[in-house]
Amino acid sequence: ACVPFDAARFGDGLWITVYTCGAETPRWQRLAQSRASRLLPSPNVAGQRYSFSDNGGRVLNYAELVGAALHITAGGAFEAVDAAQRCPKDFSVQIDGGTVCVGGLTLALPISGPGYLRVLYTSPAIRILTSLTRSPDRWEDAGLVAVQLPAERVAPDWVAPC
Repeated sequence: ACVPFDAARFGDGLWITVYTCGAETPRWQRLAQSRASRLLPSPNVAGQRYSFSDNGGRVLNYAELVGAALHITAGGAFEAVDAAQRCPKDFSVQIDGGTVCVGGLTLALPISGPGYLRVLYTSPAIRILTSLTRSPDRWEDAGLVAVQLPAERVAPDWVAPC
């Protein structure tokens, strides 16, 4: 897309995945779109939050299974792999843990492993990401393309749980 990459334009807060294509539907998306979720008054939310510091930062992957009352997370660190100032911009990712939250109870999940993220396009209103490698345990396959919008545009009443 050859647009400047600016961490401030990449956005803070949760960005909700509104479209995926390319690879097999990721496991987190299949969970969020399960049959049980169709009985909920509003759709489950699934997305990511990136928090930048210097050349990298922290990522939190988030997927609701039965609304915010039952959701999973996987989080870790990421860092730029080069000094590119334009998109596409590549990052290595290292997931170091996860949780399952049921009501107010949070339990640790043994999720960990490397990943690789390419930011194809980013603006304050939309971002397009792709996975260049398959994640351990096949949560995502190589070739996945995800389009994300800020949560306040998609689900303005959504409130971050625990």
